[in-house]
Amino acid sequence: MMWLSFLASMLLAAGLLYIPGFLLVSAFGYSRRTSLLLSPPIALALYGILEIIEQKIGIKSSVGTVVGVSLCISIIPLLVKVVMQKLSVDAMKRDANAAGSDGNVQKRHDWLVLFGFWTVGIFITTFVLVRNLDGPDSYSQLFDNAWHMGIVRKFLTTGDMSPLTSGNIVPTVGSSFYPTGWHSLVALVAGTAGVSPLIAANAVNACIIALVFPGSMFLLLKKVLSGLRPAMILCMCTTLMFTAFPWRFLAFGPLYSNLLSFAILPLSMVLFLNILDARSSWKRRAQDGVLLVANIIGVAITQPNAVFTMGIFLVPYLMTQIPRYCDASKLRANRALTVPVLSAAVLLLIACVWVGLYKVPFMQRTVRWGWPSFETKPQAIFDIAFLGFHDAEPQFMLGILVMLGFLYVLLHREFLWLGCSHILMCFLYFLSAATDGRAKAVLTGFWYHDAYRLGASAVFTGIPLAAIGLWSLMNVIVKLFDGVMVDGHDSRQRIALFAAVLVVVEIINFFPNYHMRGSHSVDTPFGAVTRDLRYTNSRDEPKSYTADERRFVEKVRQIVPPGSLILNQPYDGSVYAWGIDDLNVYYKAWQGNWLGKPTVQSKLIMNGLANMDEDQHVCRAVKESHAQYLMLLDRTDYKPDPDDKAKVISDYASYKKRDWRGVDAVHDGTPGFTPVLQQGIMRLYRIDSRAC
Repeated sequence: MMWLSFLASMLLAAGLLYIPGFLLVSAFGYSRRTSLLLSPPIALALYGILEIIEQKIGIKSSVGTVVGVSLCISIIPLLVKVVMQKLSVDAMKRDANAAGSDGNVQKRHDWLVLFGFWTVGIFITTFVLVRNLDGPDSYSQLFDNAWHMGIVRKFLTTGDMSPLTSGNIVPTVGSSFYPTGWHSLVALVAGTAGVSPLIAANAVNACIIALVFPGSMFLLLKKVLSGLRPAMILCMCTTLMFTAFPWRFLAFGPLYSNLLSFAILPLSMVLFLNILDARSSWKRRAQDGVLLVANIIGVAITQPNAVFTMGIFLVPYLMTQIPRYCDASKLRANRALTVPVLSAAVLLLIACVWVGLYKVPFMQRTVRWGWPSFETKPQAIFDIAFLGFHDAEPQFMLGILVMLGFLYVLLHREFLWLGCSHILMCFLYFLSAATDGRAKAVLTGFWYHDAYRLGASAVFTGIPLAAIGLWSLMNVIVKLFDGVMVDGHDSRQRIALFAAVLVVVEIINFFPNYHMRGSHSVDTPFGAVTRDLRYTNSRDEPKSYTADERRFVEKVRQIVPPGSLILNQPYDGSVYAWGIDDLNVYYKAWQGNWLGKPTVQSKLIMNGLANMDEDQHVCRAVKESHAQYLMLLDRTDYKPDPDDKAKVISDYASYKKRDWRGVDAVHDGTPGFTPVLQQGIMRLYRIDSRAC
């Protein structure tokens, strides 16, 4: 029954992402296929803007106020268009196909290719993700997930779904903005389908990987590889072959916000490519420009760093268009001088914008995030060549295909910009992984200096390069076998040989971990991914928030009045009690996720709670927090950190002992705390504020 709820939630997520945007984009005269594929970021932008407005005017956000209003807004332009056509005002109708970014005629073949992208996406997502979930409501307890689920729970509980205030689930001073496109979607699915946030989260992730990302890449690749259609079709197989994205975003972090933002990013890329294309008409640019603004809003509401990945992808393409602009203008006569001058001016402008954004105050938390190098320069080069980004297992077969594709684009200047984009993105990964210094700080700061995100960014260029390499390999093999085993001019034999090569490549790429007789186990790239997903989602493996702790929390929920605020030590697992089990604990995220600095009140509680009866400042802080209880769970999984004596560490987190000495020191005999419930070493205390 729960799996049926999972499937229904996945379909609902697809509907929420595609229906409002489809209605809106269709009104601009784009083809049905293009309107459908461009929909997700448009819907996310609508949802995000409405959620901000509703928070500002004091309306609780819900399915009706967000999705319902979005549908109404989306359908109005479409109705106007229909009415105008009925009145024989058919100018928009005549231009409809001309505006579509995928050509004048919708080919049935293109629909089949798109369905191929989705079919492969559903199959691989089921194989890699869904079958490794320990039930549709299983969840990872990796570092960021308490934060993610806490925000989703806040949205469902308070009705405040604005990204401007999403970060206020913890008591801090400073910015409370956090991009919440993913969180909003999960909350809307959970609220509409009546399922738990855990089922909704898993269903949304499956929808993103199986449908949204392949659909987005189809539209981008149709533009990028328009002159090499066989390679474009092969991209239906290469899109999900890279472990760096989307799979490692589930096994590390988890990086759910970036998962969604990167999945929809190709749609902004293709619109920007259309705008930069020197052959585009100004009318076409204007229409694509309007949609691009909406797309970028949708991406930014989900995770802004994706916009910088788009910039790296597009700069080489822009350089290829400058000579074409010169040829099409009065500057053609002085082309030899004009092209390099304009190219230098454009690069200087890009550098100025980059540095300017690096220095603006609201970006400082991101660009100054500490992420030291972790590997040598030769190892980083090896990782780039064979796609073993950030300690991942190298993908030798796929790496060879990307290299073959790179060699192809070196020989065919039409696609050379694609190879340049790939080199640029890999260079940024190299800076992040193997260097420390000013260049790394400025150039990789927009991605938190995070090699996982930078490695994933290289996938957007890796996908078409791998497909080009695969197509080249197929043709080489046909030539080698021509006249020996097959007739290279027999189309049926060629197709059979192509299919055999494709099957072998796919099997090698997705091959699971295996054991060699008399030797040790061998970890393959996707074997490692499925192992990690299975481990982090398993209910039987060690957890920060254990099954016993969840049962204790359930007893606490039965004792305390609904909505009561409960002080806690988040590192004992109680950080998940809010997002997973709807218990209103004070600290709803680990410190690494806090957007600002702790409030004075929070610092007093963290450092001095055990001295509440003696310290009036601490006592006042507790009273002002309105907390009525203190809950302490099991922290026996923490051990001293061998690299830092000031810290303790577990499999999932670490913290400085001095930061939490006030909470950690509370015990059954501490004045002002009356035991109400106990189970082993776990306790629920009633706080007696009159004790001070």
